[in-house]
Amino acid sequence: MDYSVTTGEVAIFDAFGGLYTWTETDGLVAFKAADLSVNKKTGAWDNWDKVFILMGAAMDGGGWYSLVAFYDDYPDGFDSEYGLYRLNETEVSWVEKMAWVDENIEPAHLVTDGDEGDIYITANGGWHQTIWRIHEGFKAPDDFYDESEEPGYQLLGAFSRY
Repeated sequence: MDYSVTTGEVAIFDAFGGLYTWTETDGLVAFKAADLSVNKKTGAWDNWDKVFILMGAAMDGGGWYSLVAFYDDYPDGFDSEYGLYRLNETEVSWVEKMAWVDENIEPAHLVTDGDEGDIYITANGGWHQTIWRIHEGFKAPDDFYDESEEPGYQLLGAFSRY
């Protein structure tokens, strides 16, 4: 897929791991559908990878990225593990780029910088506000911005503009 041109394509990320595209010409197309087939004996979704997509973004210049939360078995719920995934378009599967555990700081939003190949994630924990910059190598996030005092605001959305 050529990401350097305007396509009119809109990406829609499914909470259960799916990725769909929409264009005026083709309508809604399942690029990667989540497999929620039910085991008739247990009633469980045996093929679901127990990952919720919290946010998705396209990298200018190529690549679909998702910010995910890992889910424990019901009824325990989320286990404070998070990850950054990139879609392998050839195999049509999400590939983990990095993961972390933090029960106090939850990621809120993700945005990409195609010029530099960096990813930015806003995260909040009470009054602790951070913006992480993750470089192309995906080894560890930098605290691009870290405010631990009561700032009077909460960082949620992050958008890029060129």
